[in-house]
Amino acid sequence: MHEQKNILLVNFDFPPNYGIGGRRWGKFARQLAESGYNVNVIKADPLPGAAASHWEQDVIHPNIHITSLPRKYPSAFSHPGNDLLSKLKYRIHKWNLERLVTGTIYDLSIGWSEVMLPAARSLIHQHRITQVIATGAPWQMLYDLCSIKHEFPGIHYLIDFRDPWTSAVNYGMAGLSTSRKQAEENKQTFVLEHADVVTTPAQHITDELKQWAKKHCGKMARFELLSHFFDPVDFMNNETTPATQDNKITFVYGGDLYVGIEAQLMLLRNQIFEIKSNRPDIYDQLRVKIFTNSSVNLFDGLEAVEVKKSIGKKLVDEIRKAQFCLVMLPDNKRNDMTTKFVEYFAYRKPLLVVASPGSASEFVEKHKIGFRLDGKENHLIKIMESAVQGEFPYNEEFDFSAYSLPDVTQKLITLLSPSKP
Repeated sequence: MHEQKNILLVNFDFPPNYGIGGRRWGKFARQLAESGYNVNVIKADPLPGAAASHWEQDVIHPNIHITSLPRKYPSAFSHPGNDLLSKLKYRIHKWNLERLVTGTIYDLSIGWSEVMLPAARSLIHQHRITQVIATGAPWQMLYDLCSIKHEFPGIHYLIDFRDPWTSAVNYGMAGLSTSRKQAEENKQTFVLEHADVVTTPAQHITDELKQWAKKHCGKMARFELLSHFFDPVDFMNNETTPATQDNKITFVYGGDLYVGIEAQLMLLRNQIFEIKSNRPDIYDQLRVKIFTNSSVNLFDGLEAVEVKKSIGKKLVDEIRKAQFCLVMLPDNKRNDMTTKFVEYFAYRKPLLVVASPGSASEFVEKHKIGFRLDGKENHLIKIMESAVQGEFPYNEEFDFSAYSLPDVTQKLITLLSPSKP
């Protein structure tokens, strides 16, 4: 195969590892493979006993070749037990990481360079690879991978930020000391200087990184928005499932709950309680179904709310039977068109966005495909009153094709080139 068709993709939790961290590039890998690319993947071994990825089947393709490497981060620290010995091991590992690591100690790719870099070098040489894609989080591996770029003159790096790095509220970033924060900022700068293209799924992340590079980097990469997407294949067998006919107006949410989501959950909870107290007639017709593995205990006493464990791809059927797709975003995500947010487009159902004003709710309101929940015009009582009357305002002219996996992958392919516009 021609050398420009060979790609190295580094994705820590690529399928079949469990978790949303592999979904984006598992789907991209399949689409690239179907387009004739030879995709060589480096990933970490799955955690012992973990469930398989919901997207395990997506990465089974003759053009996708997966190299799975041992994790080097101590599992007794990342996934500690509750017994006394486990707590002791946790403290020992914490002390050791704080002694050895200059930045955050909560990066799962710490130490992984020991096995990842030899594998990367070998694959690059073996397949004469000139295109490297790496996606974070975790972040340390991006820094490590960029540290060997000079060994391969002419190689082209596309670095994908699925989340913010140094400005994140998770990955241990929020509570870092000044010196540890500086260490992470230095690593981010190093990665941006060595990248040829930097992609993100949110415009505000792209803008933030571009401004950082202008201020701190001697070399400017190309910064591009590479949005999240829905995969039409996931909806092929469920195109005509009707909404339920049991006189219930159903709102469905599926997926983990983001860190910092408490205020949005309370807003939803309080408005449902208000309906229960003041409008029992429409409360009897309200149903909210939340499928998540996150802990939720705010809805006790509300019979209209069902909280259940995640059901994987069966969620497609639940949403198709519902009247509304429920989007809940904490303040640090209010400008993000997240994976589940974009996937909802394919259902052509109104979106109810529980979030502070931001790019996500503005998109919904601009295209007239739903509402942002507030205490005024779009109070849940008013939304339910309209729904009971059979009014589900949705702009049928909304064209969401630009957010399909094939379309977004075509943009990705245009970025897989050493040339700059």
